[in-house]
Amino acid sequence: MRPDQFGEGSSRARTLEPGGNKAVCYLAPVPTGNRLTSIAGLLPRWLWAVLLLTASNIFMTFAWYYHFKQKAWPLLTAIVISWLVALPEYILQVPANRPGHVFSGGPFSVPQLMISQDGITLRVFAVFSILVLKEKLRWADAAGMGLVFAGVAVVMWGKGRA
Repeated sequence: MRPDQFGEGSSRARTLEPGGNKAVCYLAPVPTGNRLTSIAGLLPRWLWAVLLLTASNIFMTFAWYYHFKQKAWPLLTAIVISWLVALPEYILQVPANRPGHVFSGGPFSVPQLMISQDGITLRVFAVFSILVLKEKLRWADAAGMGLVFAGVAVVMWGKGRA
């Protein structure tokens, strides 16, 4: 179905007022009955965004830090391989943010998506550091990450209020 098939009063239309401007966002219909449903339609938008952000962060963490395990790689080789590993990160990043943003019917603003990304990045990095790089986190690392997680909580607090 096309967005123009829904009127402003439709249950599929959502009115948003960013910066005082009125905009109508049409949510994609979820097929019912014997029609096939998409994978994205099976998960809440916030969960879809978080899972894709996590997957994109796994690729980016490998792109940025895996070369430390490959001491024999010349710098140019490390750069090229890192760029090739980073490509899937970019492919996942945009679709991760779209369903999560309010203009697409998701629950998050851009600052909330960004700080969520930072929290996810730190979780992925901590696991990568321990399991792949075999480096233990120091108490200062954990404390710094805790401060970022506190920032995530502050930004998410009252996310439904203007």
